Amino acid sequence: MATSNASNDFSLEGKSALVVGAEHAVGRAAAVALAEAGAKVVLASQEPGTDKQLKEVAKLVNAAGTKAVVRVQDAATRADVVLAGGTFAADTARGVRTNGGTVVRYDSNDEAIAWLRANVRRGDAILLKGSRKYKMEQIAEALGAEVFA
Repeated sequence: MATSNASNDFSLEGKSALVVGAEHAVGRAAAVALAEAGAKVVLASQEPGTDKQLKEVAKLVNAAGTKAVVRVQDAATRADVVLAGGTFAADTARGVRTNGGTVVRYDSNDEAIAWLRANVRRGDAILLKGSRKYKMEQIAEALGAEVFA
């Protein structure tokens, strides 16, 4: 593994990192830094046609000492289901439904956890997005995920 001053003090050995927007300069730099710190890196883009750019970033990540995984997903099909909770849940739900998506509204993290446990299957990808106010790490931990909060 390549080393830098930052990676001498900061280790992500055995951890995984997702970098969305890795085709851009900031994402590329983040991906390489995470790889240098020892993380397995997933390079992702929501923009169709970025495969070539992500493969170039993957070469840099591989050179830093870890194998990169590349994922490009069309922004129109990013999620099958969105769980919406908190202050802006109604706005989120309206936007998702407008674009043909399915929304599951929840009023507490316990409700979200119950729905996820009943509906998520092995191999499903989950993105938990919320402010610290909503303590999304509780949902992740309840599902057995490792949390980097």
